[in-house]
Amino acid sequence: MKKSHLLLIPLAIFLIFILLVVIGTLTKDKTPDTNQNNIPPHINAGDADLSKGVSLSPISYSGNDFTNFFTKAKEAGSLISWAGNWEELKNKNSAPYVHMKLSSEYDYIPVIITSLPSSYSDDYVTTISNFAKENKPNYFGLGNEINTNYQESYSETFSKTYDEIKKVSPSTQVFTIFQLEKMKQKEDWNLISNFEKADFIAFTTYPIIIYQTPSKIPDNYYSEITQKTSKQIAFTEVGWQRKDNQQVEFIKKFSIISSSVNSKFKIWTFLYDQNTISPFNTMGLLQKNQETSESFEEWEKI
Repeated sequence: MKKSHLLLIPLAIFLIFILLVVIGTLTKDKTPDTNQNNIPPHINAGDADLSKGVSLSPISYSGNDFTNFFTKAKEAGSLISWAGNWEELKNKNSAPYVHMKLSSEYDYIPVIITSLPSSYSDDYVTTISNFAKENKPNYFGLGNEINTNYQESYSETFSKTYDEIKKVSPSTQVFTIFQLEKMKQKEDWNLISNFEKADFIAFTTYPIIIYQTPSKIPDNYYSEITQKTSKQIAFTEVGWQRKDNQQVEFIKKFSIISSSVNSKFKIWTFLYDQNTISPFNTMGLLQKNQETSESFEEWEKI
C-alpha cells in the first residue's frame, strides 16, 4: 500500500468519529420527553395517583402526629398542598420551605398556594420568584379565593409575578384560585379573563354553602365551568361536612359530576379534622382517632 494511502486512514477514522458524534447529538435532541406531566424524579409515576391529594392537615404538628400524616396522606393521592400568607416565603425555616424539603423524603408532589397583596408590590414579586428559584415547585398558586375580596391590582401582580417565576423555574405551573360557590352566586365569571397567562385556573368548592344535601346538587354543577373558560381546571379545596353520611354521598356525587371537567387535580380540604369553624371542622376524611372511614375509602376510589 502506498504511503499516501496509509496517511489517509487516520483521517478517515477521525471523520467517521465526528460523524457519529453529530448523529448522536441530533438523536439526543429528538428524544421524546417522557415527563410531560412535570413529575418530580422521586415520584414513581407508575404507582402514584397524580390527580388527587389532600391539604397539609395532620392531627398535630408534633412528633408522630406530623410524620405519620405523610404516610397516611399517600393513600389519598400524591399531592399535598400548603396554603398561607406570602410573607412566610421570606423565612427559609417556615412551613412552605419545610413542605418543599419533605416532599422528596415522603414522596409527594407539593402544591404551594400563597395570598396576593392588596396592592402591587415589588417585594411580593421578588419574594415569590426567589422561592421559585430555590425550590422549583411543580404547582404555584398566586392568590386564594381571590373573588371573595377582589382587588384591581391582582391581575397586574399575577402577570408580573408569573413572568418572573417562569424565568427562574420554567417548568413550574402557575395558577390562581377562585371560590366557586361565590362565583356562581355573584356571576363573576368575567374575572377569569384577567388571568390569561395562568397555566390553568383553580377553584375551591364547598357546595354545602348553597345546598343542604348532596342530592340537591345539579348534575351540571361543575360542567358549567367549562362554558366559562377554555383553560384546564383544578380543585384546590373540595369539602363537605361529615353529617348523616352526607360526606360519603357527596364524594360519590362529586366523582360523577366533576368527571366532565377533566380536572388537572383535586385536593380534599382536610385529611384529619382540624380545629376550625363549623362546618369545616368536620370535613376531614378521618377523625383524629381513625385509621380509615367510608369517606376516606370513597376518596381513594376517585
